Amino acid sequence: MPKKGKKGKKGKKGKKGKKGKASGDGLELTIEDKYAKAVLKIESLERALVAKSEQTNQALIGQKSLQSQLLRYKEDVERERADRYDITADMTRQFKSMQDDLIARINGLEDELSQMKGQLVEAETREGFQLAEKDKIIAEKDEEIRQLQLRQEDMANEFADMLKETLGRMTQRMSIVNREVGGTVSAMDESQMLQAGGSDKLPTI
Repeated sequence: MPKKGKKGKKGKKGKKGKKGKASGDGLELTIEDKYAKAVLKIESLERALVAKSEQTNQALIGQKSLQSQLLRYKEDVERERADRYDITADMTRQFKSMQDDLIARINGLEDELSQMKGQLVEAETREGFQLAEKDKIIAEKDEEIRQLQLRQEDMANEFADMLKETLGRMTQRMSIVNREVGGTVSAMDESQMLQAGGSDKLPTI
């Protein structure tokens, strides 16, 4: 009767030989090799993990730095906004004050201009009246002067005529007197001559 146990052990040994062979290179790996390989793989993974951790840490540090920078930028932006708001509010107040002053000045100038226009119209009216009155007075004075000049000329002409007439009358009277005086002188001369002639004749009688 054959032994089953030995045959079965041989079959198991054949299976073990197949499991110990490497699938890639056909070499059988021992436990030490597997352990060393596992250690190397673990070390490689650890190094990768360390590198990844360092990268993560660097990324976290960079993220924190970026967050800090972003926070500073945000604070700067908020501060700039506050400053801009303050500056804008101050400029708005200044502009409003300047605008109010300018409007008040414009209104004052408009009122002053309106008053000046009224005074100008009044002055023009008064001046126009005064000019018209002055022109009227000047015209009256000129007419009066002209009339006086005409009267003076008339008086001069009348005086010249009167003087001429008077001189003519005086000349006429003088002529008459001269004629009368001349006739009297002639009569006297004739009488004297007659008397002289009679006296001459008397002795001869």
